[in-house]
Amino acid sequence: MLNKFSFTCPIFNVKTHFEHCTTLRNEMFGGKTVAVRKGCQACIASSKCPAALEYRESIYGRKALYPHYVSPDEPKHGKLRAEVLESILPVKVQDIHLNMYAVPAVEQELIATANDRIRDQLKTAPKVALQPYVQPKASRETLQAKPRPQFTPIRPLENVTRNEEPAPIPSTNHAAATGDMSAAINA
Repeated sequence: MLNKFSFTCPIFNVKTHFEHCTTLRNEMFGGKTVAVRKGCQACIASSKCPAALEYRESIYGRKALYPHYVSPDEPKHGKLRAEVLESILPVKVQDIHLNMYAVPAVEQELIATANDRIRDQLKTAPKVALQPYVQPKASRETLQAKPRPQFTPIRPLENVTRNEEPAPIPSTNHAAATGDMSAAINA
């Protein structure tokens, strides 16, 4: 499925596709070396990237990105949620990540001034919550323990007659002589 949802990135002030951001994040965490979008990689590593934050929330928070960030049928330009913008606002991209990914000076300047653009987007950002994949009530019903089957003894006690003689217990000498070691140990 191709996701045609795009948004204006508050870090670099460009229109970008949500799918491209999540693909970059997956390649980074998959251990691949990516030669492009060095500033994005530094932001993802420092948790400043809004798309990576939303994607992480969908994975670990079990929240559905659809319908807010997914548009499979037609191109859709939308806005980032206020909650995610508020989350990345206080985050500073660490110098170690800027150096590790060799972020160009132009991109470093955009990263340094990103909070102004984030505050601007916050003024009109939608305040919607991502919904869980499965509604809590449904998950409780599916996770309920199934009743255990009733135990039925192999030989019900009501069928035992009092005249039955128990099997003779062989003596230790007899068991040892016949080679029945388990009987010898038990005797």
